[in-house]
Amino acid sequence: MMLIEMPTIGTEVDFLERAKSIASIIESEAEATERETDVTDVAADAMKEQGLFWMFVPRHYGGGQVDIVTALKVIEEVSRADGSTGWVLMATSIGTRNSSFFLPKEGADELFGGPTKAITAGYAAPLGTAVEVDGGLIGSAERLQFGSGSKFTTHMACVMRVFNEDGTQKMVDDKTPDIRAYIAPKDQITMLGNWDVMGLVGTGSYDYALPERFLPDKYTLRSNFWTDPALPVAGSELNRGTIGFAGHIGVVLGLMKRALEEVANIVPGKKRQGYDTTVDKNQVFLTDFARADAKYHAVRSYAFEVLAEAEVSAHTNGEVSAELTSRVKQVTTWVHEVGTEVINFAALWGASQTIRNPSALGRVLRDMSVARNHLAADPIGLIQSAGPILSSWQRAQ
Repeated sequence: MMLIEMPTIGTEVDFLERAKSIASIIESEAEATERETDVTDVAADAMKEQGLFWMFVPRHYGGGQVDIVTALKVIEEVSRADGSTGWVLMATSIGTRNSSFFLPKEGADELFGGPTKAITAGYAAPLGTAVEVDGGLIGSAERLQFGSGSKFTTHMACVMRVFNEDGTQKMVDDKTPDIRAYIAPKDQITMLGNWDVMGLVGTGSYDYALPERFLPDKYTLRSNFWTDPALPVAGSELNRGTIGFAGHIGVVLGLMKRALEEVANIVPGKKRQGYDTTVDKNQVFLTDFARADAKYHAVRSYAFEVLAEAEVSAHTNGEVSAELTSRVKQVTTWVHEVGTEVINFAALWGASQTIRNPSALGRVLRDMSVARNHLAADPIGLIQSAGPILSSWQRAQ
């Protein structure tokens, strides 16, 4: 089983400063990352050397055990340098967190207890099937999807529905199907390719398969984790804050930040036909830029406020309230909507410098277009979150 040597991490490590220290490396690798449809070895090695993949891992395993807001700032900084690389860090650091916190202790100790540590990719729809047997499952998956970061990870999550011997779906209760995620060593996985996309090209989010085999319980996340990953899991002793899809917030914030940086540096001295001044002096541009800047800072502040409250609630009360859970879902969707507006503004004013390859602004535009289509940003998120939020505004009867 291949694991990766992790640098020593103290209790007061500033992971954001670590991310900033390698941002120029990631940025210089961005074109190659897109060309190769995978984060380059140079960029991946830089993140490994700074311990970024293990920033969520509990301190008793030598990880950073960071809070969610700190992690989002790290993901934002890496995504500012390159969206695909930031996406991969988001997906793998959260996947690695889930393995380190929620695997049975025997399995977690094997993957994280020594000087070498696992990096986990995967976690998508439950497309595999399994039957429960003594000590684990017999399971397989012909095609799993979205193995972001699979090039350099050590393990892949294989999510599957558990069936009874008679072929009926095994249930946890009357409403909840039994769904589990097996954390498979990479040498058990067959990579299937199939990642030819318009944006987030360099994430290497390939399809993959797991041939039928015995899946030991010690490497299997139980269904109580998978059915509601946004809530703390009973028995988790550390860092029980809300994550779910919230990691996507960091990616979109980084894309917005890069778009504003790019357009701010494109417009000085630029002239357009019919304009009395250069673009950076034009009143329409300046007004729109001020609005875009305000949108970025406002949605960023709201996102961090909600997630910080949710994490405090999880630690203090052992649960996240219905309102806070709804606000996490709300702001995750809202960040993507605002991000689309801000990046479209920047792309419009970037003019031909947006559309000519290579173009950092053009890449941001394409990355945002794909990020916006993720389940994390589905418009239904606002519908699902509205009830408890509406109730919080209503006077007690």
